[in-house]
Amino acid sequence: RGGGGGEGAGKAFTDLGSCCDHLAISMQQQSNEEAKKALMVVDDWLRVVRGAKEAIRRRGEQGGVTVLLRQEADRKTKVLASGQGGKQNITESDVMELSRKVEESASKCDSLSERIRSEMDAMKRQKSSELRNMLCGFVRVQVQYGSEVQKSWERVLPSLVAGLDPDSLSR
Repeated sequence: RGGGGGEGAGKAFTDLGSCCDHLAISMQQQSNEEAKKALMVVDDWLRVVRGAKEAIRRRGEQGGVTVLLRQEADRKTKVLASGQGGKQNITESDVMELSRKVEESASKCDSLSERIRSEMDAMKRQKSSELRNMLCGFVRVQVQYGSEVQKSWERVLPSLVAGLDPDSLSR
């Protein structure tokens, strides 16, 4: 029994090593694929966030312009109301022109704000869907890997059991 048992055990451990190597390689390949997919999603998210950040910056600048124009219009309106418009060379048409610019600037601000809101809502829906798909893909990979592990052990188990001496396990 000694010679045959040793050969059987050697084959069993060779099969076990092959099984472990196969599983490790398979796990690495699947992990790499999932990591690539995740990086693509994250890169896209970063691109969208940078775009949103730029849009918010532009909206902030436009808001600042609106505030400055409104302050200037208010100042000129007060000067005209106090009767000192002629002294400072401010006319009714100057105030009307500034009021028009204030309204135009405020409208741009509102438009930018609405665009940012709508783009952010669209991004949330899209990214939520992408995240859901990515997580489902991860679960599928885990299920596939679990199935592969099971099949690998089913292939190696007979030679492993046949190659081991039961007496050596109890020592």
